[in-house]
Amino acid sequence: MRDGDFRGLLGAQIGVDATGRPVNAGQIFDPATTRAAGNSFVRDPFPNNVIPLARQSSISRKFQEGYPLPNISGAGVNWVGARAPQVSNIDRMSQKVDHQITQKHRISVADEIVFRKTQDNSFIFAPTIRDTEIVNQKLYRYRANYTWIMQANVLFNLRASYTRGVWDAGPEGTVSATYATVAGLTKGLNATYTPLTTIDGVTGFGSRYAKFLRIGTGAPINTDLAWTRGRHNFKFGAEFLQQLMTNVASTGTAGTYNFKDLGTNAPTITGSGAGYASFLLGDVNDGTMATFRAVKTTARRWGFYAQDSWKISPKLTLNY
Repeated sequence: MRDGDFRGLLGAQIGVDATGRPVNAGQIFDPATTRAAGNSFVRDPFPNNVIPLARQSSISRKFQEGYPLPNISGAGVNWVGARAPQVSNIDRMSQKVDHQITQKHRISVADEIVFRKTQDNSFIFAPTIRDTEIVNQKLYRYRANYTWIMQANVLFNLRASYTRGVWDAGPEGTVSATYATVAGLTKGLNATYTPLTTIDGVTGFGSRYAKFLRIGTGAPINTDLAWTRGRHNFKFGAEFLQQLMTNVASTGTAGTYNFKDLGTNAPTITGSGAGYASFLLGDVNDGTMATFRAVKTTARRWGFYAQDSWKISPKLTLNY
């Protein structure tokens, strides 16, 4: 099949076309010969179920080099092997400082920084057409807490923090990041990585995107005041939260391509044709081409509260 020889798929007769010619299971038809026949269409089969080299797509043949050779018999499920390893490197740093400034003032500050790099590989293909994804994650967390005993019955607390998370993923840095142009796809692309390709009856290949970048930040600030007076225990507080989210996506920017049995079948006869024959001819059934997308969202929130626990009597307490 890699050389265009599909005789191994040829089976018994499963019908006749619109002109009465017999059609066999797995028989490969030439899409370039498609023509009307009455209320339907017909195509001529490739002689001996072999696609000549001159008709084969040089782009498809280049991508085909990334497929491993079968290691078990059969024309269907004929490869068994282990998934390529996923490798992760993680650096994590944290520190915390507490300082009792005076008997009435105390401060605490802390931070945590995490760097993680993960390389995830698809399980079959050569690096040129793999869905290889390198993920760089960065997480920064900073927080501070201040406590002030204003009086014996009044306690003030202020808490603030800042968090920033970055998720940067894609095939950048691997050979598949630019392999679309190496294979011969040079026009109309918005990115150069190996495009996501599906083929009827065969495991597809390619990457989902050139880059997926997500940056999220959050900065909450909280303050509380507790005041005890007589039979009352008052509490007051406020909260402020600022959030920012940025998403940059490039899904499908090198194109997505689908190759169906329909490209090389006898029209209207299910069981003829082959998705891989359509792929080898470069006969795309359908595809899409996406552009880069960037979305930025912000959110800001204020909140306030006041409450009291009033001990009216030894047997009755009112909270409001």
